[in-house]
Amino acid sequence: MSGGMKIPHLALSEIPSGRARMRILVRAITLSIALCVTIAGGTVIWRLTSISPEPTLETVRALLDAHDTVAAVETLARIPRLDIDNAATGAILDELYGNIRDPATDEPAVHFANGSTRRIAHQLLEATQARPKTDMARDRRAGEFALAAGLNDEAVDILRRARSADTAFAPVLTPLAIALFRSGLFAEVLTVARPEEGTTAHQRCALWTLRGRAHEGLKQYDDARLSLRAAFVEEPANLRVIFRLGLVELAHGYRGEARALLDRARGAAPGATPTLRLAAEYAYVTGDYTASAGDYGKLIGRNDTENYDPLPASLGKARALIYAGDVRAAEIALGAAGALLPHDDFVQYYRALLAYRSGDYRQAIELAQPLEARMKAYPPLNLLIGAASLADGYPQIAARQLLRYLDVESSNSAARALLDAAEDRIGNPGKQPTMPSELLLRVFSFPL
Repeated sequence: MSGGMKIPHLALSEIPSGRARMRILVRAITLSIALCVTIAGGTVIWRLTSISPEPTLETVRALLDAHDTVAAVETLARIPRLDIDNAATGAILDELYGNIRDPATDEPAVHFANGSTRRIAHQLLEATQARPKTDMARDRRAGEFALAAGLNDEAVDILRRARSADTAFAPVLTPLAIALFRSGLFAEVLTVARPEEGTTAHQRCALWTLRGRAHEGLKQYDDARLSLRAAFVEEPANLRVIFRLGLVELAHGYRGEARALLDRARGAAPGATPTLRLAAEYAYVTGDYTASAGDYGKLIGRNDTENYDPLPASLGKARALIYAGDVRAAEIALGAAGALLPHDDFVQYYRALLAYRSGDYRQAIELAQPLEARMKAYPPLNLLIGAASLADGYPQIAARQLLRYLDVESSNSAARALLDAAEDRIGNPGKQPTMPSELLLRVFSFPL
């Protein structure tokens, strides 16, 4: 058998006896039976799972009655063909969307913008668009679920259609204004969000709030303040309105008015998210950075706090710690923020700001410069690069960046002084004037 497979020789003692062979055979049969039972059992379980009955509207109704909105959304998404002309379907859609939206703002909660809500939205949009005749209630429901799913452009299109069919159709006003706002169409928000057309105080409050936020988006801050004050008159107990108005009052320098709003919120609900946010911002603006970090820390982990406008809670805490000068704690907070917000450019921005705060100007420049292409409309980035470049010996870059900043924020006297210093260095290259360290701190309002 040369060249072929060689069979090893067995010693006489290695050949199993007849009784041993029988034991081996019995063991093999036992293992085979066990394997077959396992496979068959898995097959039975798989078949039982795969032939489970399709969910029905009655199943969804039972989940709604049990106040399980998440399961109701997931179950409705599994119904393959929704009869959108059916009154029972419409009633369930209305109730379900009512549970998804925030009762204070009428905005759908961000954490429902998932695959299940998207499947419902796509089915409603396709069924609605397949019908040539507009039905305002049907179009509104399709638009509301598109909005809840994060499909803002689709929501704008279908809700515009519902609105065009009857400009006095009040129920579509708020979702359309929200969709326009989320799409950045602030000027159109102002044409749609007409509070005088609201049928209830709450609807008028929601529309005034959206107008205020649209004015902010257009940098019309005085109008924003007036709109939010009107919203507050409609619903003085609405914590979200109190928070929004409080932020605007702080931005205008009206700390007394902001403090009165904060006291009102604390009296009503001291641990509520809007109350803690206003408290955190008030503490930050008034220089109590430790308190600001503490209040933002209480918010981390709550629903939606990392998608919050204007500042995610994790970054609010990191910002406060940077201003407090607690470098190690700020580094830890930014690491946590990066885990929660892996694609947020502001995490990188605050890392650069921390490097600047620590006096590592070269590192601040290296971290900040890649953001220029993505954060073109954020003047503090120009200020950061400009101030760090001047401190690191690059006056030409500093002057260019500081001019961009001052074109938008002309009232920052410290930035103006830095620009003067940069231009002096450019004009006198042999002269290296001393750069006051307190000026580098003051330009960002860091505590001296």
